[in-house]
Amino acid sequence: MNLTYRLLTPGTAWPCDAAALEAAIRSQGPIQPSVTIEGDRVRVCDTAQGLETVAQWAQGPLPTLDDLAARDGYTLVMTERDENREVPPQRLVRIETAAGADIGTQALFHVTVSDGLWWLLGGLLIDPYRQTVWGWRRWRGDQPPAAHAAATVAALAAGGTS
Repeated sequence: MNLTYRLLTPGTAWPCDAAALEAAIRSQGPIQPSVTIEGDRVRVCDTAQGLETVAQWAQGPLPTLDDLAARDGYTLVMTERDENREVPPQRLVRIETAAGADIGTQALFHVTVSDGLWWLLGGLLIDPYRQTVWGWRRWRGDQPPAAHAAATVAALAAGGTS
C-alpha cells in the first residue's frame, strides 16, 4: 500500500539543489537518498531499501484550514507561529511513497522524506492517517520521525486512511 501526505506550502518552486534536499533528508534518519528533480516532481530513492517517494505539485484549489478542520474533521496541531504565517500557502504538494518494504520501514522513509521536503519548502503537513494538520514546529518538537512513523503504522492497523 502506498503512503501519502499532502503539504500546503508557501513555496512555489522545488529546492533548486538536489544535494540540499538529500542532506535535509539524511539529517532526519538512517536513509541514503538519491534525489532527482524533474519538472513538476521530485523523486527520492533509497535503492538499498528498495524505496521510492515521489512529490508532485497538485492541481486544483487549495484546501483551507477551516475546511480541513470543520468539514473533514482534521485536528490542527501547530504553534501560534505556524498558524499565523506571514506568507500563506501558495501550492499543494502530494507526497507518495510506494510500497516495497515492510510497512514500518516504508513509513519511516515516508516520514523522513516528507520532513526533508517540508523543511525546505515550509508550510503545513496534512496527515490523513492521524487526521491531523501539523505545523512544522509541533511536528519536530512533539516526536522524532521514528515515533511519527510508528503512529502512522498504528493508525493503519486500527483502520486509518489507506
